[in-house]
Parts: sequence; C-alpha cells; structure tokens
Amino acid sequence: MNTHQLYAFLRPAKMHSIALFERLAPIELDAEDDLKGRFYHELEQRLTEMTNATSTNNAIALGRAASSLQAVASLVGAVETLAISCNIEFDAIAGRLGDAERRLKQLHQLWEKPFRTSLCQG
Repeated sequence: MNTHQLYAFLRPAKMHSIALFERLAPIELDAEDDLKGRFYHELEQRLTEMTNATSTNNAIALGRAASSLQAVASLVGAVETLAISCNIEFDAIAGRLGDAERRLKQLHQLWEKPFRTSLCQG
C-alpha cells in the first residue's frame, strides 16, 4: 500500500471523528486542569519536533509530528491547530517543506501568547 492509498484509507475515519467533535459543546478547561497541562506539553513537544524536522528537511518526521498534533488538537477542540497541522502534514507528504515551514510559523504565532499566559499563571 503506497502513501496515497494509505491516506485515502485513513481519511474517512478522520473526517468522521472531526464531525463527531463538531456536534459536541466546546470544552471549557480550568487553569489547573490536567488535560490542559497535558495538551500544552504535547503541543510544545510536537512544535519542537516539527521545527527540527523542517530545519533538517525531514518530511517524514514532519508529517508524523503534524499527524500526532492533529490527534491531540481534536481531543481538546483546538480546531485552528487541527486545520493548520493537517495542512502541514499534507505539505510534508507533497514535499512542500517551504509551505510547511510557513504554516508552522502560524502555529507558533497562534500559541505564543497562550504559552506565556499559562507560564505566568503557573
């Protein structure tokens, strides 16, 4: 099974799971909530992995990290993060690392302020 066949096989399941989350109410998290802390930890780790992958032109590692971030983002309802990381994964598959790097900067900008705020509330 080549990469395109694999993604064609997996896409219907992902679209189903996204549709399920759209029907649920948004998740409200307290500052002390363990899920929020885990999400921030995973987000920071995946952003670091994607940054390293783009700097070394490693499309496979970039795609894996972006895919992992999609799973985590979908659990907490981070829709914009989910969309951007999905596009990064597609860019990695297509070998468009320049586009992926531009989108990665969008993710960093999106989460720069929330990270600073959460560290200050510590």
